[in-house]
Amino acid sequence: MKCERCNTRVKPAVELQPGSSYHGFCPTCNAKIVFKSDVPTKSTLTFTLNGKPQKVQNPDPDMTLNEYIRTIAGLKGTKLSCAEGGCGACVVAITKKDTASGKDVTVPANSCLRLLAACEGLQITTVEGIGSTRTKMHPVQKTLATHWGSQCGGCSSGMVMSMYSLLQRSPQPTKQEVEDCLDGNICRCTGYRPILDAFKSFAVDADFPASTDIEDMSGVYHTPCDKLPCGQACADQCSTDRKLARLKIAADTVSWIEPVDLDDLLSIVDSHKKDKYMLVFGNTSTGVFKDQNPTLKIDVSRLVALQSTNSDHDGTLHIGAGVTIAALIDYLIQQKALSDSFETLADHLKKVASTPIRSVASWAGNVMMVHDNPDFPSDIFTIMAGANATLTVNSKSQGTKTLNFFDFLQFDMAGWVITSLSIPALKKGDHFTTHKVMKRHENCHAYINAAILINLDSSNTVQGTPTMVFGGFTPYASKSTAAAKQLAGQKLTADLIQQAADTLAQEFQPDSPAPFASVPYRRSLLTTLFYKSMLAALPSISPKVASAAKPYVRPVTSGEQSYDTDPSLYPVSQPLPKVSAFMQTTGEAQYTDDAFIRPGSLFAAFVHAEQGNCTLASVDSSAALHMDGVVDVILGNDMGVTSPVGGDGPDQEPCLVKVGDRILFNGQAYAVVLATTQAKANAAAKLVTAKYTDVKPVITTLDDAIANKSFFDAQVPPVKTGKDIKTALQECDHVIEGEVSCGSQYHFYMETQTAMAFPTDDGGLELHASTQNVSDTQLFASQATGLPASKINVVMKRAGGSYGGKITRSWFTATVVAYAANKHNLPVRCVLELHSNMRLVGKRHPFKCVYKVGTLKSKLHAVDMQWYADAGAYVFDSDGTMGQGQTACDAAYYCPNWQVVSTVCQTNTPSNTATRAPGCLPAVYMMETVMDHLAKSLKVDPSTFRQNNVYQQGQITPTGMTLRYCSLSHLWSQFLDAIGYDARKKAVDQYNANNTWTKQGFAIAPNKYGLGVGGFYHVSTHVLVNGGDGTVAVTCGGNEIGQGLDTKLAQVVAQQLGLKMEQVAVHSNTSMLHGNNTPTGGSCTSDAVSYAAIDACQQINTALKPLRSKNPDASWEEIVGMAKDQGIDLGARGWCAKPGAEGGFDYNSYGMVANQVQVDILTGEVQILRTDILFDCGQSMNPAIDIGQVEGGYVMGLGYFLTEEILYDKKSGRLVTDGTWEYKPPSSKDIPIDFRVNLLKNAPNPVGVLRSKASGEPPTCMASSVVFAVKQAIESSLKERGEMPDYLAVNAPLTPENIQQLCKVSPKQFSV
Repeated sequence: MKCERCNTRVKPAVELQPGSSYHGFCPTCNAKIVFKSDVPTKSTLTFTLNGKPQKVQNPDPDMTLNEYIRTIAGLKGTKLSCAEGGCGACVVAITKKDTASGKDVTVPANSCLRLLAACEGLQITTVEGIGSTRTKMHPVQKTLATHWGSQCGGCSSGMVMSMYSLLQRSPQPTKQEVEDCLDGNICRCTGYRPILDAFKSFAVDADFPASTDIEDMSGVYHTPCDKLPCGQACADQCSTDRKLARLKIAADTVSWIEPVDLDDLLSIVDSHKKDKYMLVFGNTSTGVFKDQNPTLKIDVSRLVALQSTNSDHDGTLHIGAGVTIAALIDYLIQQKALSDSFETLADHLKKVASTPIRSVASWAGNVMMVHDNPDFPSDIFTIMAGANATLTVNSKSQGTKTLNFFDFLQFDMAGWVITSLSIPALKKGDHFTTHKVMKRHENCHAYINAAILINLDSSNTVQGTPTMVFGGFTPYASKSTAAAKQLAGQKLTADLIQQAADTLAQEFQPDSPAPFASVPYRRSLLTTLFYKSMLAALPSISPKVASAAKPYVRPVTSGEQSYDTDPSLYPVSQPLPKVSAFMQTTGEAQYTDDAFIRPGSLFAAFVHAEQGNCTLASVDSSAALHMDGVVDVILGNDMGVTSPVGGDGPDQEPCLVKVGDRILFNGQAYAVVLATTQAKANAAAKLVTAKYTDVKPVITTLDDAIANKSFFDAQVPPVKTGKDIKTALQECDHVIEGEVSCGSQYHFYMETQTAMAFPTDDGGLELHASTQNVSDTQLFASQATGLPASKINVVMKRAGGSYGGKITRSWFTATVVAYAANKHNLPVRCVLELHSNMRLVGKRHPFKCVYKVGTLKSKLHAVDMQWYADAGAYVFDSDGTMGQGQTACDAAYYCPNWQVVSTVCQTNTPSNTATRAPGCLPAVYMMETVMDHLAKSLKVDPSTFRQNNVYQQGQITPTGMTLRYCSLSHLWSQFLDAIGYDARKKAVDQYNANNTWTKQGFAIAPNKYGLGVGGFYHVSTHVLVNGGDGTVAVTCGGNEIGQGLDTKLAQVVAQQLGLKMEQVAVHSNTSMLHGNNTPTGGSCTSDAVSYAAIDACQQINTALKPLRSKNPDASWEEIVGMAKDQGIDLGARGWCAKPGAEGGFDYNSYGMVANQVQVDILTGEVQILRTDILFDCGQSMNPAIDIGQVEGGYVMGLGYFLTEEILYDKKSGRLVTDGTWEYKPPSSKDIPIDFRVNLLKNAPNPVGVLRSKASGEPPTCMASSVVFAVKQAIESSLKERGEMPDYLAVNAPLTPENIQQLCKVSPKQFSV
């Protein structure tokens, strides 16, 4: 280059590497010269996928790794469910070079968030890459299957990869580390216990260690690289000869660039400071803020200069902006000897997001989310600001600045980059505490978070001004000034704490954007978290308040299961793994969207209304149609039949609303976009707009519907038994009145509503749908297309969860793809995004009960109930739900006189539908509330009152069923002894006497649930014996949705024919073979298809009987070979259509449950310390599967009563809890810490199929008992503080907010 001063041509003294610089001097004039080598650019992305090199030319900067894995690489084991990093179904393992150690490190990552372009040089491993049933299964895969940890399988591959990643990082983890690593994985089926048990067998402190070789544990079963003797995989070139090159991609709407060093980054940012750019590290922010739409994405994930960590002599830590949250946690723990605050910060950071997020997300990215989004409740911002940490920011043109966190919020970051974080150590006398209150115990944003730093001298006098930072109460986090000044220089006493708490409560101006918690709750949390911190700072406090000073540390989960089996019946009664479990844990099991994408396929996405209760005036689809890849936009007016069931009326919800018709709820579909990829269809759907007229106020709650008398005309017949209810009530010696309500619940199936249709050569369609209802799906596809039903074959192999949500709600996707495929004569598929699914599809019916109930001599004598149920916008599924609920109106209690009147209400919300134990779950809860109210009013022990009123054998239910087999009275006494009820109740009472701010509750309840195959189920089973080898193919009219139907069916067929399980294969349900079958649901479909299978097998055995008589020594294979040669039919069709039994059910399932809980009165948070369940399964066909159903159903019920809340915007009617960010099903740390399930022994069911009883739905109802355990804890606190009303009425769900508000905590009660 030329010297700028004297024009002398100068060469650098050393050879420059690409992207490097050299500082030298001109030999002529001695001027300083900086040499910098240009960095070559490339547009080809290189990485490995399961050990195989991948080269992608000009990758789409918006394409996720998940989309590449599933649609380009064709690996369908990695699932896509929420697309926002909240469920874990998409987890893969990423191996990269660790900057600090220089070694390869493997971490879990959400492939739905990871951008493909950010995978340069990485080694990606999916579930297929570690093992398969065709080669060799990885021990993690095999152990999960053999421990019954996979039911529907929708979560299994993600679970496997989370555990696999942990074992790569830590081959001998502790049980605690195992439980911690699953904080980003949701399972709706199992209740988590079997998954935790399976994976904890790999722990170094395992109770029952897995017997595996270390080589098996670390082995990755793919072909290694052969370029180096180490055998490691690499992307393109071995590390010894890789040349530095910058990935640069130019696309139509967004470009991508990867800077090679910090100077390069600062130059890029400076030159684009007026553009909309985005620094990409883990891309995890898109899980929360999805519509960022930058024009330039700058990949900083591999910048070594941002990944340094070091400390000063005074203990201050410096952490680069490119350090992941997980690495920051590790570094803080490593340096905890320098300051107690470092471990406190690390413990809090473990509550941020999840392991897959923390492993790839940078702390700086989290802080920038706060800068750009005022309502983002960042824990990192709050705790670092509370620790008086500072940020260093750099600019190419303006140099370096150091900012405190609150100055950073006001700083214009255009052209600037966060480069490091500095965290000071504590000084003598400092006390640092942090808090986070969440709806569930992990992977959940905060209601309120806090960090408080206070310095006390030896006399407990506050030195200086405390730092007190609170997040979640106002836009951005807030730092206290008034309350902090009030504390400065004062001795910390109870009076001062009370005064400062009062000041704090009034110091900030709150906001309450939906779906944040209410202002009163968040205001109260400001004071209670402050109080907790003050207690923690004081050296001496009363033992009664000590539990508030220390956070509860949840121990490792444990569980016990017991059951009996009968070897003489094997394989029936044998605890076998699910027949598809091994395929599910290896990712080989195919679900609807996993089928091969045929050439020319189109993909569908629904367009949703953004306003409820209005008229659809017009639709503008022009912008969508101009988008590349968009083929068509279908409107409701285009379809000859808009309703799936081919008509109009209150029970006929249209697939697509026609222009000119009413839109009843926000989220209702009025158009469908067809495009060449699902991503393009989803994007184009957002470009379709509509005009709305005649907008009327929306009704979004059951109470609003009742107040506005928004009722459907069609009503459910009332339940009336015994005397006239007024007369019966007059005979009572004690009468109470009250009301109770319970909310809604989203099914949260991991596989959203999915369908695909293929035109056939005869002008028909093959329709694959994730549905519980094959026959009606065929009918409604016929209605929509005009094709005869005989030309539409619906195929259903398995569903990734359903829980009732795919009985009728699956018709929308199925009908639309059938119509579109028939219209375009092309394959069409539709996979609803989670947000789309939650907005369009109805959920569990909310219920309300107004009751007047009386007793006579402490026995139930008269029950008068007025029920209200929220049907949503249409009534279609509500009559059935209300009717089924009425069958459980008595819960498990006898009363001679009943009246239950039911009203179905209309709201401007999606049409609610069947959800596990539809109607029965709220019915049981409402009756249990009545029993609790009566016991409290009569001043008797609730458990004793319940026991004295349970059904006895021979009594008659309100539906007219005589209980010929009723064991409740016997079960109760047996259960009390088994769980040590008396001793535990005394221990709970003693705990409550010793603790003011944490209380325990202990509740027990019975369960009765009507079941049976009679009356409802009309299903068929085909059994075909292959005459060549004797193996058997089975197909039935029931659907495998995770409940183990295929396994139980195979067990029954094997037993009936005298075969081994491996000789029986269960195939897909098709409408061609099983038309006119009833839907899968109601817990008894497994029983019904088994009943039909027995019929079919008896036909085959009868046909083979003559041959067996003549050839007694012949093997099975020889017998069926002879039959084949003689033309004997080796196939049979069994049919189940039993008449309905008296009172509607063949039998009842009985059970008992006890819950012991601990409640933090100051925050409302709950820990379930122990749950005991005794469940009557008759002679279980497969006790391990039935225990899985008990645990899974029960935990789903826990979610309904404790963590899951459906909220709508009051103005537009939009669902605001429409994704994993706001909707919180239970996580693995929300289940009982001690979880004990026992199947009742020696209790064969004389009227059940093979003496069994069903298990899918009854345990869900048993979860209602947790409410009364929590209620006991609340009542204990209220009584101690003199706040107890005559009767404490509670409604479900009992979220932390609702619990804490019931506790009526006041700063005046704060003592030390």
